[in-house]
Amino acid sequence: GWQQAQQDSALDFNYYLLLGSNNPNGPYDTITRVYDISILDHTFINSNNYEYFYIIKSTGNCDFLSDPSDTLSLMKMSLTATPPGNAETANLTWTPLSQTLHASSGGVYQIWTEAPAGSGNWVQVGSTTNLSYTDQVTVCNAVANYQIRVYDTVTGCYSASNLDSALFSDQSNRDVMYIDSVTVAPSQRSAMAWQPTSAGDVVEYQV
Repeated sequence: GWQQAQQDSALDFNYYLLLGSNNPNGPYDTITRVYDISILDHTFINSNNYEYFYIIKSTGNCDFLSDPSDTLSLMKMSLTATPPGNAETANLTWTPLSQTLHASSGGVYQIWTEAPAGSGNWVQVGSTTNLSYTDQVTVCNAVANYQIRVYDTVTGCYSASNLDSALFSDQSNRDVMYIDSVTVAPSQRSAMAWQPTSAGDVVEYQV
């Protein structure tokens, strides 16, 4: 998606020209022309595996071309789960969307996870201005999906990375238990009460 072009009243709008390449320095191929100034997105099958994109505008009978937009690239994210065989930490790294994120994105990458994978329950777990992030995973013996997203507050669109996933175990117990009360009942038996844990994978409380 993109923002609608500002149009000079003296020149007719011709089209948006979308270009793509496998190399940031080109050469760039024409992906398509969009002839309606109000159409602000385009979906296509990326059969040429383009990784870098930009857009320009054509106006007037002489095909005057605007300056190009920022060059955007596909975000490629990779996930390393640690420690091996008993993973509870997701270490994420990814390639940048652009050399400098546009101001309308807030300059941040959002980290989203779906745990367990396939549940449809996507949750944003953090954000960063860096190209890496570490997340402590709390699912037990389940696969979790991760994705990086950049949100544009002007167009309302997301740019999203590929998905990557891993099996996590969550074998560490980081809960701190809080006892409410301990009393002696008339039967001379003791009664104890405590606050419940916030974890969703509790097997038993040990007293």
